Amino acid sequence: MTALPLKPQTNSRCLRCGRCAAVCPVQAIDPAQPRLTDKTRCVSCTACIQVCPVGARQFPPALYYPARLVFQQKMKHHRQPEWFL
Repeated sequence: MTALPLKPQTNSRCLRCGRCAAVCPVQAIDPAQPRLTDKTRCVSCTACIQVCPVGARQFPPALYYPARLVFQQKMKHHRQPEWFL
């Protein structure tokens, strides 16, 4: 599996409540410093983004928006699953 280049960042709205650290499945967020994300451990699951009560965690806009456009283009047409045995 290839890691996504998009890693969540924290902005100034962060309350340091630690909810993001508590839900991170790979412990990429230190509970003592929840504004920091260990980008080498992060798997871009978005759990921290979803749980933040003030929306302080997000993907960097400069990377997210171009990636979103590419994804939308690729997903424009329905495709059937392929099986390889």
